[in-house]
Amino acid sequence: LPTRASDGQRSLVPQLVPTIRPADLPWSTPDDAPVGRVIRLSCQLDYEAEGLIAHLIAASEPYHVYGKGGGLFWQEGIFLRDSVSFKNESLITIEGSEKPLINIHVSGDQPGFLMNELYRTLESVLDFWKGMTRTYFILCPTKEETTGFCPGRFKFATVQRRSAKKTARELDCQDCDAEW
Repeated sequence: LPTRASDGQRSLVPQLVPTIRPADLPWSTPDDAPVGRVIRLSCQLDYEAEGLIAHLIAASEPYHVYGKGGGLFWQEGIFLRDSVSFKNESLITIEGSEKPLINIHVSGDQPGFLMNELYRTLESVLDFWKGMTRTYFILCPTKEETTGFCPGRFKFATVQRRSAKKTARELDCQDCDAEW
């Protein structure tokens, strides 16, 4: 796969993407993210997308981070950094294979910037699988000191619809009961 920022000069060989998660990730869960804002998004796919992570790695090249053993990516995830604009970092992981769940966690000074870039990149990558249905979720921003982030989630389409209304009301998280 040709990488996005190389103008066809570099390619990624999907078969060579490591299977083992790199040990030198700056953080490995959103609970471990450095101080700063953390926003989280997940995307549920309706069927398996063979080679999805390789496509994401190739498309996200401008944000690659390299450690001692090479790029901070593996067959179920990728760690990215936007050190040019806002000092944002992101961890993208894929859970399951039959109906994959893609989790995007962004931490930094302006995490919305990198999240928007990654959302657009993911949409572009998913266009490869014609007819792929996906459902996006915004994950609850509540964070408890002892238990970490709440596992609750809100359908992205519902949040958009509610915020478009002039009389938009809060959404209640069904896991932690917080109003957002």
